[in-house]
Amino acid sequence: MENIRIGIIAEDEDYAMALASGMTAVKRDLIVSIYRAGSRLAKADILLVEEKFDGCIASDNVVILCRDREDQSVDPGRGVYKLWRYSEIREIVSTVIYIYAVVYGKNIPYVEKGNVRIHGFLSHGGGTGCTSVAMGVAQEMKRFHGRKVMYVSMEQISSASEYMSSISGGRTIAEYLYYCLARKQDVWRMKTVPVESFLAGNESGIESLASSPGRNPIPYLDRDDIPAFLASIVKSGRYDTVIIDCGCSLAPQITDALDICDSCCFVRDPERNGKAAELYISHLLSVLGGSLAERMVVADNRRVPVNKDERSLILDELFSDDEEGNISEEDATQDRSAAEESGPGPAEKTADVIIGFDPVSFKREGGIRKISLDRDFGVGMKEIAEKLIAATGDS
Repeated sequence: MENIRIGIIAEDEDYAMALASGMTAVKRDLIVSIYRAGSRLAKADILLVEEKFDGCIASDNVVILCRDREDQSVDPGRGVYKLWRYSEIREIVSTVIYIYAVVYGKNIPYVEKGNVRIHGFLSHGGGTGCTSVAMGVAQEMKRFHGRKVMYVSMEQISSASEYMSSISGGRTIAEYLYYCLARKQDVWRMKTVPVESFLAGNESGIESLASSPGRNPIPYLDRDDIPAFLASIVKSGRYDTVIIDCGCSLAPQITDALDICDSCCFVRDPERNGKAAELYISHLLSVLGGSLAERMVVADNRRVPVNKDERSLILDELFSDDEEGNISEEDATQDRSAAEESGPGPAEKTADVIIGFDPVSFKREGGIRKISLDRDFGVGMKEIAEKLIAATGDS
């Protein structure tokens, strides 16, 4: 992206310095300058002005930094741009870039990255852990392979919000698709839709388009729009890896997306392998041809451990007394007994990767699910990532 010049006018110099420092840390393309009220302003593309100076500068590139959250409003139709001054810094940057694209209608010159790889994840049914594996591999590629990863959910109910928080100021994937595919950008003079203004992210550095309330709009796109949507992500120049979570659907939009993928991972539950899995793969092969099998990694995601000693060890760890007192000793004993009675699953069928039973690697903090790659689950993610990369011919 080209450099965007930002001017900040604020009475609170410490706040202005912190804001400028935070914005440039989030996005290096920004050139941020701080001005005193009433001083001669150098040319700036966007002016961030403290609320008390509202009305002092007559220009359509002014963004007011309001003190009350309820006063925040970004309405291109009325030319109203107000940001809560204490918003999370990534949200401020995201919104500023969005306003820049709206105000100037410039064709933002993204640099498209070569060799962007697209990896699909699919399963023959719900509950196999397909989404967890997709997110785990995304983290593995980011952390250990230095990839810049976009996660795309094509499930009817997206799981992205389970793993990521919005940093887009309320803009969602539905609005992105409206701009990108319905050409609403012509109304606001926006020639390029900045993907970074519609994002959610997590502490692992994985990004996704922020989820909309209700159903995920991507599976309901016209078939011609699926390649156009994915092309908009690739052409943004922000990512070198796209992870598509296809779930268990066999809709034409899903097979079209899989056809675009460089490689894919078929996630199975060893306890439920059988006719359903065979029919699922047979249908995909009949639609997409035998080349799909050549670029597919089959992973068995173990829901229970096979080895009895291993099972006992993990149950001990899971159901031990909670140091914070959240689980009573009686409840822990009952939960452990119920888990023991369920018994181990059958031996795994042939697969490229066996993902070990490892519930300890998953937790929820602040409403967001988090995955650790430091145990058995992480070993499986490492193997899958390496095989997917190898299937594309990359090193």
